[in-house]
Amino acid sequence: MKNAFRTDLLDDLYVERRLRLEQDRQGLLTKTIQWLDEFGDRHGINKVYIFGSVTKPQRFHEQSDVDVAVEEIQPDDLFAVIGFLSERSPEMWT
Repeated sequence: MKNAFRTDLLDDLYVERRLRLEQDRQGLLTKTIQWLDEFGDRHGINKVYIFGSVTKPQRFHEQSDVDVAVEEIQPDDLFAVIGFLSERSPEMWT
């Protein structure tokens, strides 16, 4: 093809980015599960559903968050857990 340009550098950058995002996704999912295992019982959390892009390879991106649905939680702990996660999120998830 005449006047074609090479895309191998861009291709390599794309692959590196996808690999990094997949590592980030897996790490975030692992940390979320670890937190739930460690603190869930303390707050009466018996059943949790994790969903969204963090559960789907190739869908996770830099602005992705963790979507969690809790089936049961001690009512008095609901806002405390939300506040704890919101305040600790940057340090906990990185």
